[in-house]
Amino acid sequence: MDVRYISAIDAYNAAKEGTLLLDVREEIETSDIWINMENVVSVPFKTLIDTKERLPKNERIILCCAIGIVSKEAATLLMENGYTDVFVLENGLVAWKLADLPLKSIEDMPCQCQCNKDEKNGD
Repeated sequence: MDVRYISAIDAYNAAKEGTLLLDVREEIETSDIWINMENVVSVPFKTLIDTKERLPKNERIILCCAIGIVSKEAATLLMENGYTDVFVLENGLVAWKLADLPLKSIEDMPCQCQCNKDEKNGD
């Protein structure tokens, strides 16, 4: 079973058509940047073995991580468990970012805190 790779542009086009993008980065890695598309699901690699049965076995899945190493391991794990239409985002989020594809970052999230409230009121 050889792992198959997909370019960032091809992954983006597949995602626009409904293909599941599975982000297998660990929680600490996903705290500041994410792929900004509707059908991206985050399942940290360490929990993938326990949650894999909830993934569609007969549909294409594109795995992504920071640079492609962990997603390759995840692809191997899924293929060993009967998943057949599995791809790895070649060079991970680095390639996604270099291709200038949709991302969101912590800076894009609305601030719910009132951390500067006192400064704005002059208190």
